[in-house]
Formats: sequence, C-alpha cells, structure tokens
Amino acid sequence: MSTIADSPAWKALRSHARDSERKHLRDLLGDRARCAAMTAEHDGIYLDFSRQNADRETLGLLLDLAASAGLTGKLRAMAAGERINRSEDR
Repeated sequence: MSTIADSPAWKALRSHARDSERKHLRDLLGDRARCAAMTAEHDGIYLDFSRQNADRETLGLLLDLAASAGLTGKLRAMAAGERINRSEDR
C-alpha cells in the first residue's frame, strides 16, 4: 500500500524543503514582494505566512500535494457528514 509520502508531489516538496533550509528567514523578510504574496485577509482574519521559511514555490508545491491527495473531495465528504475516518470508523 502506498502512502502520500510515496507520491511525486511529496517528493518534490521534500526536495524543495531541503533547498529551502539554506535560506535564512532574515533574507526572506527583506523581499517585500514575497511578504505581500504570503499574506491574506478575509472577514477580519489576517493570515501572515511570511514569517515561515516558505515562498511562492512552497505554496505551489503544497497545493500540488493537496490535489494529489484529493483534499477537495475529502473536505466535501467531511462537510456532507460522510464517514471519513476509517481507523476510528467515523
């Protein structure tokens, strides 16, 4: 049985994470375009991901991983009250 860690999307994200370890957050915070791209606000909730060692590529790879895992369908199933936790049968 394969897991999400066996997927190409996971492996791409893992490789990117290794490359990102070489970047210092101090340098990333100096990039105003990156900081602007890493924040969002909606209905009074402000999200700021710029303080993480991540960039636009990281976000894209995370979205690829979510797509490969079928996350959208799983979220719909959860919202519809379907049983989604097989290990606990709920």
